[in-house]
Order: sequence, then C-alpha cells, then structure tokens
Amino acid sequence: MNIKKLDFQLKNIYNDLPCACMAVDADGIVINVNNTFLNYTGYDRDHILNKFKLNDFLINGKEDFIDQTTNPICPSNTRSDTANLNLLTKNGEILPCSISSQVVKDEFAKPQFYHYTFIDISDLVLSTEINMRGKIKMEQSDLKIKKLTAEIQDLSHIITNEIQTPLKNILGLTSLLKKKYVNSFDVSGSLFLDFINASGEKMRRQFSDLHVKFTQSKNIINKEYVNLNEVLDDVLYKLEDAIEQSKVVIEIPVSLPILFGVYQDLKQLFYNLIKNAIQYKKGNVAPKVTVSFDEDEDFYHFTIADNGRGIHQDYHQKIFEEYFHLASDAADCSGRGLAESRVIVENHKGTIGVVSSYGNGCTIYFNIEK
Repeated sequence: MNIKKLDFQLKNIYNDLPCACMAVDADGIVINVNNTFLNYTGYDRDHILNKFKLNDFLINGKEDFIDQTTNPICPSNTRSDTANLNLLTKNGEILPCSISSQVVKDEFAKPQFYHYTFIDISDLVLSTEINMRGKIKMEQSDLKIKKLTAEIQDLSHIITNEIQTPLKNILGLTSLLKKKYVNSFDVSGSLFLDFINASGEKMRRQFSDLHVKFTQSKNIINKEYVNLNEVLDDVLYKLEDAIEQSKVVIEIPVSLPILFGVYQDLKQLFYNLIKNAIQYKKGNVAPKVTVSFDEDEDFYHFTIADNGRGIHQDYHQKIFEEYFHLASDAADCSGRGLAESRVIVENHKGTIGVVSSYGNGCTIYFNIEK
C-alpha cells in the first residue's frame, strides 16, 4: 500500500468518525475539521478553516475552557481533559457537547496544534432535564402527601380525643343516672335516658369507624412489598394467649405470597379475621381455623374458615357496614373488626365477603390486587 493511498484512507476515517473533530493551531485558529463537525454546526469547511477560532463556537464557560490569546486546556502537557459545554451552530441553535482536548507536540516538545473532540450529549441533557423535572414533581407530591397526612392525623386526633372523650362522659353519666336513680324517673324519663344512651352509642360507633377510615387512608401511602408468612407469624404471636386458651387448631399454608401493601394494615386484617374465628366457636366443638390462598393473573384470593357458630344469611351484607353491629344475643362470627377489615381490603383494591349459615361455621373470603 503506497503512502498516498494510506493517507487517503486515514482522511476518510477521520472525516467519517461518529464524533466531531477539530484541529486548532497555537493561536486558536481552526486549521481542520471533519465532516461530523460540519454536520453538527451547519457550516462549510471553507467558511471555517483559517478564519474561525474555537472561541467562536463556544457560548458559555469558554473563559474556563480556553484562553483568549493562547490555547486551551493543556498548554504544557499532552494529557486529555474533558468539559461539557454548549456548541453554537450556524443557525444559532445550541448543541450540548462533551468536549475533550489534547495537545500534539513536535520533537522539541513544542506544541504544534491542539486536537478537540466533540460528542453530542443533547439526548443525555434532555433526559437529565426530564429526570430533574420528574424529581421536582415527586418532591412536590411528597410535600402534598405529607401535608395531607398531617391533616388526617390532626383530624383523627380530634375525633379520638376531643370528640369521643366528652361523648364517653355523657354515656357514662346517663348510664349512672339510670342505675342510681332508677326509681326517680317515670316511664317517659327512662325512655328519654334510653334514647340519649342509644344515640350516643350510635355516634360513638360512627366516630370510631370514621377514625378507622382516616387511619387506613393515612397508611395507604406507606405501601411496600410484604411477606405474608411474616405477617401471619406476627398475628399468631399476638394471638398466642387466645390460641392456648381456646385450644384451637389453626391451619396455614406453608408458603404464602409476597404482595404489595401496607404491612400493619395486612397484619390487622388477618388478626381481626382469625381472632373472630377463634372467639365465636360453637359450644363444645373443638375449634378449627383454616387459612387458604389461591391466585390468578390479577388477584390473590384468601379464605379464613372456621367451624364456629356461623352467621345467619340475613346479615351477610350488613356485617361489613360501618355502623352495623349485631345484637349481643345473635350468633356472630364477625366481631367488631369487619368494618375495619373491609376498609383495609378496599384500600388494597380488593373485595371481601362471607359464606355462612347459622350453626355451620363461617368463611370470610377476600382478594387483594397483585
């Protein structure tokens, strides 16, 4: 291969490099550019060579990058430095570039020219700006969530303390009046006290259920991946005394799923349902509770079944209502936790229901979205 052919091939390689290249003499005058640089800037080669300086293409930070009279980044050695600067094109557009420089010296260690490489980083800059805007929006959303959470906590505190405490005092006083002065009231007076007491109890339950809703609304922002095996371990530990006293047999799958939810809420859910199943056993029948689970493409499906007293079909739809409570003499496998359990399940984008008949045990079923 002759020298001319080799030189021609090297020039073609240089011109077609994917990065833009420029050679600048000691005075900062542009003495060579490749085709990629021309494509970047929109100039013709003849318009640039020996007429433009590197400074003419830089619109910011050039004082730090290149001296106005002598050359640039590495005037005393051959190492390559890099900086991110904006390149100005012929039509006035700005092209973000990563620019590296290297000095080329002669045999006497005197700089002959300086070589610059420009890499278009506009996509990277755009991506960074998008990410930054997204981060700012997330931070703003976090502030709104924190503010909302604080407001919920304040309202929950008001309901729990500032409203329910005086309400409990009223209920206590009406109960005391009826017991201590039972013979001092006529029929109408007793009815009035019963009415006050019943209305107060209803209001107390409403505030209690509202407090549950606020609590669950607060917790829903704290979702994470939850191992249900750990949840059930915690629940059984918490119910250890009840399990020992009732001699109940509890069957739980060896392997339960990991799902996306609120750990404390899921723990409360299983605690409520298993506790109810233990509490409302049937006579002398040895109590047994079975936890099972299945899944499909969209949901995890759970059931908690017991062999207890069961619940009449008339109450199947009502037991999950916030303000509904069965009479004390009714067979009840629901306890007081089903309204709370329903809220927890719904906050996990699921549904809950019951299959039962009086005297034949109770099965609570629910699903949670994957």
